[in-house]
Amino acid sequence: SRFSAWSPCAPGCGGYAAKHPRNRVIVAQSHPPGYACPALVETEACFTPECGFDLALKDGKRITNEAGESLLVTVQLNSVPYEPIVFSVGVSDATEATITPTIISLGPGNALTGVSINVTGRPDTLTDGDVPYSIVVDKIMTADKDYAPLTLGKAISLTNLDDPINRVQ
Repeated sequence: SRFSAWSPCAPGCGGYAAKHPRNRVIVAQSHPPGYACPALVETEACFTPECGFDLALKDGKRITNEAGESLLVTVQLNSVPYEPIVFSVGVSDATEATITPTIISLGPGNALTGVSINVTGRPDTLTDGDVPYSIVVDKIMTADKDYAPLTLGKAISLTNLDDPINRVQ
């Protein structure tokens, strides 16, 4: 038969070289008998992506407001891990926004699709104008050998618009 498509590169990350195979099956015995069949498996080098994660804004929106308008931030890994990775999610100014959930887990089943974080603007009675804040994501723990060394967190800058009644002109 013809070879199948190449299988995915090995799970994991770190930019290391790996191999992935493709296969075929014998559909008829060779004639005359005794001739060797061609190889049934081929392998090819591939490279795993660098370990890391990304933050993406749904629709590119970076604005919440004091009327409680929300937005979604998706956290996803660059590669499929061997083990789940637990992250904390925080907000730099809790007087301007709330987030849910505050703890997320990314593993083999959701690494590439990610987990959405709901960010909601908070009202106040201050005339403080439009206030910038950040959503910060940090790795808490993992047993994954590739992601365990990951120490850098990531942040995404957002703005909470002041209530129109209190808006600074």
